[in-house]
Amino acid sequence: MVGFEGMWGILLSCSVIAIASYIPCSDDQDYCNEGHIENIFNALSDVAKNCRLLVLVLTGLVSSGTYNFSCMTVTKHLSALTRTILSLLSPALLWVYDLTFSGTSFNWMQASGFGIVIFGNLIYNEILEVPGLNRKSKAKVDVQEALVQDTM
Repeated sequence: MVGFEGMWGILLSCSVIAIASYIPCSDDQDYCNEGHIENIFNALSDVAKNCRLLVLVLTGLVSSGTYNFSCMTVTKHLSALTRTILSLLSPALLWVYDLTFSGTSFNWMQASGFGIVIFGNLIYNEILEVPGLNRKSKAKVDVQEALVQDTM
């Protein structure tokens, strides 16, 4: 599954980069790169010339691979629900790390957003039960009613 997902990701990314390489833009815009929205050759040249940038790119690749391997291992040995909860906590933990070590100031809007996302997912995954929102209990009631009607 991961390989299939990666194949589609590479295919779609290459397609978008190829299309963006031909879309013109004016040089006074921040996202413009030598007259086009994307310039893959310039980006690869920058990475090849700057050792620090190359290390950051490789570190990002290793980090992403480690994260995906860890997610697959958690799903295999625990459950997809555990993986979902851990994936929800990742951005919040990165935000706390950013607040602690980079000097970023606290923002209540960000904290509220993280809380809403985590709370919403806890409800969606039925870890928190909200009266009237529990899908399984309604399905169980429907099945039980059908069984009672069949026995009559």
